[in-house]
Amino acid sequence: MKNNDKNSLKKSHKAGRIIGIVLIVLGSVLTGVLLYIISTAQSLPRILVAGPAILGLGIGMFIFPGSNFSYKELNALGSKKGVRHLWSDAPSSHKLVWVIASAIGIAISFKIMIDQEFLASL
Repeated sequence: MKNNDKNSLKKSHKAGRIIGIVLIVLGSVLTGVLLYIISTAQSLPRILVAGPAILGLGIGMFIFPGSNFSYKELNALGSKKGVRHLWSDAPSSHKLVWVIASAIGIAISFKIMIDQEFLASL
């Protein structure tokens, strides 16, 4: 097989899936740190509360990647324009899943804060 044939057979990954994987990793780390701090400390950095929401959005984007843009195409557009195209070209059902997954993550964050009585300190 020629080298050109091998390159043409490579699968181009959807941008939504790659972004979803990054968000899953980031959300998992933030959520893990959040849970560790809740069990050991008396204060809560506010940024950690976003962990479950980021994790939820990442799962939603991994399962429902949105438009058919590849990561390379989106990266070539630049970050602001690329994100705008990813959102505007995604089917409405995918956008709905992204919003619902983020809302579930936010609800989990608030549940954790209520259970640990951290809302009073905010």
